[in-house]
Amino acid sequence: GVQTCALPIWSRYEEESKGVIIIYGSLYGHTANAAEILASKLSENGVKDVRVYDASKTHVSELISEIFRVKNVVLASPTY
Repeated sequence: GVQTCALPIWSRYEEESKGVIIIYGSLYGHTANAAEILASKLSENGVKDVRVYDASKTHVSELISEIFRVKNVVLASPTY
């Protein structure tokens, strides 16, 4: 017979979490503040896994792994 094996979640492009990651860049702190406010509101409304990352301080490999881990991604950037 044909044997099946359990594929890793990443190979099937399925999220590990229904959570949200917020990745931001901020010039004067306003976008960082907006990202934190959004994270707080999401948590208040029942989202269990909310994480916030400063793109200038977090290695891209960590950001990519987080993007694959969760269902929802928010990118926030300043306008100048």
